[in-house]
Amino acid sequence: MGGRPGAAERVAGADVQQLDPMRWGGVGLRALPDRTAYIVGPGGGPGIVVYQRDGRRLALQITEGDAAARAGAATLLQAAGQRVGEGSLS
Repeated sequence: MGGRPGAAERVAGADVQQLDPMRWGGVGLRALPDRTAYIVGPGGGPGIVVYQRDGRRLALQITEGDAAARAGAATLLQAAGQRVGEGSLS
């Protein structure tokens, strides 16, 4: 079947980072040409960065901490058909 790839097919990788609001455009939902982010606090914090095959990035701050962010990234990679270690999960 042709057409646009589904969401899982667009995922090139994911990792966990400390998200700095200044690097991602500020606090709140921010859409920039090459990246989109949802950062909830002015101090940032742990989050999942999803790398798409078209070069765009999506960052989501996880308020439950680093362990929850790592579990979320691993689940995302599994849903995209990648094993942890194949993507950019660090």
